[in-house]
Amino acid sequence: MKQPGGKLSSGGMKVLVAGLALTLSGQVPATGPNKEAYELSERCGKTARDWFARDWGDGVSGKIISTYRNHYSEKLNKCFVLLSTTQVTRSKTCGTLVMATLFDVNESNDYGHMSSCDQRVTVCNVHGQDCASAADWQMLLRPYLDE
Repeated sequence: MKQPGGKLSSGGMKVLVAGLALTLSGQVPATGPNKEAYELSERCGKTARDWFARDWGDGVSGKIISTYRNHYSEKLNKCFVLLSTTQVTRSKTCGTLVMATLFDVNESNDYGHMSSCDQRVTVCNVHGQDCASAADWQMLLRPYLDE
């Protein structure tokens, strides 16, 4: 990459600048265990997208709106999906029904459920542990969706 006289060619200079930029930014190309975790996370996202599209389409059906969030847990080596469904009803006992389910999309194992009616939690359980509020539900989800 050096030209006669010790000077860098323009291609060599570009490689040097790119390497310096990566070093200064703290980013390095994905290799080794980090690359594997990245690939598993990407695969989890694709599996979740495909599952949602197949089973829920665009997520809108009449007065029912469904969304999902996925996360690959490196610690548990599982792909988790949190499916949330909101339904507006005309019922006097429950105007807005929200249901959420946490599960492993690859093994179809349920890990938790939460239902609320007009923001009052009626059912809440994550992996055998009961919860009484939306805040409790969020706290119990952390090991599956944030770690």
